[in-house]
Amino acid sequence: MVDVGGYRLHIYCTGPENNLPPVIIEAGVGMPSPMYYWFQQRLAKEVRVCTYDRAGLGWSEDSGLERDSKTIAMALHELLDKEGISRPFVMAGHSIGGLHLRVYNDLYPDDIKAVAFLDTSHPRQNEVMNAGEDDPAEMLGPVSMVFETLVKLGLTRLYSPFTADIADEYPEEVMNQLNHIFNQVDAVHTLFTEMKASDTVMAQTDATGGLGDLPTIVISASAPFPDHFLTAGMDKKKMRRVFDELQKDIVGISSNSRQIIMDKAHHMSLVFNKTHAEEAAGHILQLVASTN
Repeated sequence: MVDVGGYRLHIYCTGPENNLPPVIIEAGVGMPSPMYYWFQQRLAKEVRVCTYDRAGLGWSEDSGLERDSKTIAMALHELLDKEGISRPFVMAGHSIGGLHLRVYNDLYPDDIKAVAFLDTSHPRQNEVMNAGEDDPAEMLGPVSMVFETLVKLGLTRLYSPFTADIADEYPEEVMNQLNHIFNQVDAVHTLFTEMKASDTVMAQTDATGGLGDLPTIVISASAPFPDHFLTAGMDKKKMRRVFDELQKDIVGISSNSRQIIMDKAHHMSLVFNKTHAEEAAGHILQLVASTN
């Protein structure tokens, strides 16, 4: 737990300190650090790797600050300074974490030696996927209140919509951590707060420049989205096609990039499925080795 200016963030670093750049993982929206257990286990066999919890998630304290990418990037920069993480490092961003990564690079370009996008969000995906639909952000407030009430009543201890699909994917100790976290009202509140901030996050990312010739890999899942991921008005095939086009566009933000398509993985199995996560982590290790 590290004080970054009036509140403390949780960071967890494992693996050898050697001549290879460390890897910093930026999580998807509302996701606590134990979700990246398989990534950390695989990467830590060869390099130093750090996961952390953004303010209000996991074990980190709430900051009371906005959930935009600039605020998140500045807090992470302070955290890594205080923890003495060596620069430059390789940064891997999953889902919306890829947008935070791009803003971080825009603010602190000397910190990053290479980047890995893990089925990352696109700064214009909301306008593409929600074209002609009501603003989904308007629904998040009421939905958040429902889930927070369920947590307060203890009903999510009987069945948790946040962890039900991954109950058999992690070791018992990790599942205990995840169940504990997602039965905290503050963590659920922060999850929805981050979701509501997505338009701001995407606008800030869209205002950044490209990555120049920064070594970049774009790891893209291509299996159909689970039903609960589908946007209103889109079937699985259409949403997959749209998201695939957005992934191709991300490849173009660096002149030194390549795309890796994982046919059997979907957006979340890339993280919680051991086989998928380890395969993706292997690609990150190749990226790390190529920078040395």
